[in-house]
Amino acid sequence: MIIDGNTKLKDLLAAYPYLEEEAIKIDDRFKIIHSPIGKMLLKKATVQDLSDKAELDVQVIVDQIRTIIEEHEKQDGTYIEDLDA
Repeated sequence: MIIDGNTKLKDLLAAYPYLEEEAIKIDDRFKIIHSPIGKMLLKKATVQDLSDKAELDVQVIVDQIRTIIEEHEKQDGTYIEDLDA
């Protein structure tokens, strides 16, 4: 899965459901994901939208998402897929 500013958050969470809990490691404000409004926003939001709301550089968020995925898959012993494919 390509992870960049255009990646839909709903697709990202469908592929990596643990990111919903782990997103708080990126920024504490991502707790909103757990709220009813956050769930509604996730349906259409992209990583760029998340970046804009958090006032963080999109590449910083992308890199942190990739790190979380890699760490999680190393712990699970699952194959780490190419995050740029």
